Amino acid sequence: MIYRSVELYNVQELLEGGIHDVLSPEVYRRFQGMGTWYTKRARGDRGVWLCRLPDALRQQLNPNAQIMSLATAACEIRFNLRSEAAAFTLGNGWSWPPAVLDVYQGAFLVNRHALGPEPVRVEVTLPPNMAELRRLTAERCLPYDAGLTRVILPYCASTRLLNMEGDFAPPEAHQVPAERLLCYGSSITQGYCALGPMDSYAQLVAARLGMDPINLGLGGAAHLEPEMAEYIAERTDWHMAVLEMGINILGAISTDEFARRVDRFVTRIAQAHPDKWVFCIDLFTCAHDFAGTAKIAAFRGIVRQQVARLASPRLVHVCGAALLTRADGLTADLVHPSPAGMAEIAHRLVQVIVSATGTSPASQE
Repeated sequence: MIYRSVELYNVQELLEGGIHDVLSPEVYRRFQGMGTWYTKRARGDRGVWLCRLPDALRQQLNPNAQIMSLATAACEIRFNLRSEAAAFTLGNGWSWPPAVLDVYQGAFLVNRHALGPEPVRVEVTLPPNMAELRRLTAERCLPYDAGLTRVILPYCASTRLLNMEGDFAPPEAHQVPAERLLCYGSSITQGYCALGPMDSYAQLVAARLGMDPINLGLGGAAHLEPEMAEYIAERTDWHMAVLEMGINILGAISTDEFARRVDRFVTRIAQAHPDKWVFCIDLFTCAHDFAGTAKIAAFRGIVRQQVARLASPRLVHVCGAALLTRADGLTADLVHPSPAGMAEIAHRLVQVIVSATGTSPASQE
């Protein structure tokens, strides 16, 4: 999306107004139950909310998805800076957990900012060593042009764009990766407990493959709705997909219902894009494994069986427990990966993708 001469990457719609304008009364009641960390930061009606889904689709999904699609995982403000300096004033409608945003110049981290309850003014200037950054980018074939400035927004905050100052030009096609990796899933895909916005497994895998990430992780909300399957199937801007399925509905639905949802979800996407690689991850290692819960094995078997049933040459089942193998790769809730767990998932998933596609991490052609 181009907005006032900058690209709002991974943003599908801008929403105006206060929290009561973007959430229905029913969803707002659920939102209130999430605690004061959210609600105290959701007051006011300044600026625009950045939404990762079209609003019409958002309102058809489960309540958690309606909230979490406002979190800015893999969303970026991208531009070529034409003035000597620029500034962005950003607000935090709510955050889960404390929010961090990064400023990159091409592929290089410049600085990091905390986004708390009060608006933050992020000032941007070009680094003094731009000539060296351009040289290294060309020599090492880095995926982002050194002249492209990227403000990478928090993965678990509803970042609100309040003001922009400066002279900008939007990115040109040659300044960004030619291919995109779409990742759908739970809070794990969204990035919960990653160190920063570039440290989720989805971001790490995309970076290793030289692809641009499209993060559709929805904390507590990956319910495999047909509307979401239709949306992913109809999108033509991705070249490879990762679908993480199961953890958000393990305790809520039967194994038979899960089989129906996986069948419908995966079939719609795979049949719409038979020429594209789609990697289907079942549940990552979690507390249910340590407790010996039979249902988690059943859910994993369903994903494996549905992928085998479709027998599509570019549709691949990936066992989540084989990606996250260590108990100490989890946080204390025994559900979400720690930063070390995120790194292990990314490392092992890249190995799976490279092995399946027969290409190197640097090229997925």
